[in-house]
Amino acid sequence: MSRLFEPVKLGEVKLTNRIMHSATMESMADEEGNITDRHIERYSVLASTGIGLIVPGTMHVNDVGRFGTHSASISDDRFLPGLGRLVDIIHANGSKVAFQIQHAGRQTFRKVTGQRCVAPSKGKLDPMFLARPRVMSPAEIESTIDDYAEAARRAFELGVDGLQLHGGHGFLVNQFLSPFFNRRDDEWGGSDANRFRFVREVFNRWLDLKPASSFLMIKLSVNDFTPQRGITPELAARYTAWLSEMGIDCVETTCGTGSFSNMNIWRGDLPLKEMVGALPPAKRPAGWLVMRRMVGKFDYEEGYNLEAARTIRAAVPRMKLSLVGGLRHAEYMEKVLEDGSVDMISMSRPFIRELRLVDELRKGVSQVSCVNCNKCLATTVKNEPIKCSCD
Repeated sequence: MSRLFEPVKLGEVKLTNRIMHSATMESMADEEGNITDRHIERYSVLASTGIGLIVPGTMHVNDVGRFGTHSASISDDRFLPGLGRLVDIIHANGSKVAFQIQHAGRQTFRKVTGQRCVAPSKGKLDPMFLARPRVMSPAEIESTIDDYAEAARRAFELGVDGLQLHGGHGFLVNQFLSPFFNRRDDEWGGSDANRFRFVREVFNRWLDLKPASSFLMIKLSVNDFTPQRGITPELAARYTAWLSEMGIDCVETTCGTGSFSNMNIWRGDLPLKEMVGALPPAKRPAGWLVMRRMVGKFDYEEGYNLEAARTIRAAVPRMKLSLVGGLRHAEYMEKVLEDGSVDMISMSRPFIRELRLVDELRKGVSQVSCVNCNKCLATTVKNEPIKCSCD
């Protein structure tokens, strides 16, 4: 039997196979943050293929943490009807679902949130988001943890199978965990244990709310690739050990930050023409100068988070690991499952191109059709519904 299609358990939840849809910024919500028919159409098709686990696009916990003008919200009970439709359609079509809960921190725009962005620490002008974040007070940190708890309450009331905390890509949780972003000297920073405190407090609240029949996981940066030292594989392994002690069920390994190392997240081509064209006209000359220097520096490499995942596996062998990042060949996926490097295979860009990818893998296709052209990224820059734009 294909290892891809063997069952795996996260907590008490049995997944029918080891394939996971990694959270993808769909930009399909309405301007309030409500789930729309576009979501329902996309995820009903994905679920009907029998994919083991679907993590829809990230959902913000409060208004200041909103990432995009069309990102989904879980910040208020008024969003429950739409979110409930999403859970129901995925379950009705045979898949399990986990919501990814997020706060953008410094990685957002005033035009999106209507207010100045926040972060654990002060910083220089953000090179991508062109803003200087306001430092969160201890009271504001506690209030944000409350928002994460309320988001979890809503999700569990709707019957999700699990929750994923977004701890990667330079968003707020990553900002607390990373020595590069977090330069506080109070109880929320200054040491690895203090930088981990935000995650610990969120998960403690989630553990109190979690039904026995559900699981908790985190999307964790295993390498920030920031200008100065951020999260490294060794630090990620240390954090994973603490997560394991808490009873967290799975880590999805990822890398890079939106502000300082974004193409590490999406290795492959840099579609210069499309990306510059997606910018407002006034920003295109500067965008061209910045992005043209990046062309050819982030070439595609299959499984580019694998070695970091192996570092974590060696240190914390009991933690379930899901690998994301450039997985394109079935033989490669089978190999890393067979040798025990990871427990699950997670993909994002391939599902943008092929909603029925799991059907194709089940039939024995040897390679996904995504070629890492990254033209789909231009649609996210424009806050348009995600689509494959590859020729």
